[in-house]
Amino acid sequence: TLSEAGVSAGLSAMFPVYVSSTAVHSGIVSTIEDTPVLINLHGGDLEGGVTFWASTLPLKGDLVDVVTGRTIITSFAPITGNTVMYHPKGSANGRDVFKYQAFDGSEFSYRSGVLIDITPVNDPPVCAALTTVVPISNSPTLIQLTGSDVDDGAFLRYVITRPPRRGQLYQSDLLGNK
Repeated sequence: TLSEAGVSAGLSAMFPVYVSSTAVHSGIVSTIEDTPVLINLHGGDLEGGVTFWASTLPLKGDLVDVVTGRTIITSFAPITGNTVMYHPKGSANGRDVFKYQAFDGSEFSYRSGVLIDITPVNDPPVCAALTTVVPISNSPTLIQLTGSDVDDGAFLRYVITRPPRRGQLYQSDLLGNK
């Protein structure tokens, strides 16, 4: 049977009791891809102060307790103070959420979520490193330019920013034909 709080008498020691007198407030924050953001946690109790606990961790980033500097790695972890830093994982964008609860020393509040909007940015493409090419005198040497784009891997265009000091560059097919 369940008590009025919705908890089985046999399991009450394992799960916190949730009460409506301890309240937390939801929020929405925005950040840009790869940019951390400070998040203030809000809540209170009719009888005095509360502490906060992370109850559900975000999927696209990490929460850091700004007072201790530690990354919160498990659900239902205490937070020192009322501020956390959200660090999006590399190139993460879209929406993420985490939930927290207030604790007044004897009872936990219901969970409240913070929605995090992560705006994507266009990451620049990256050129792959070239090995030093030493051609045989007066003979054409094929140099293949490669690179990548983490955003979409679409068609890449290469621009030669500094021509060679000796010799000439020309574009060819994979067989070396001009």
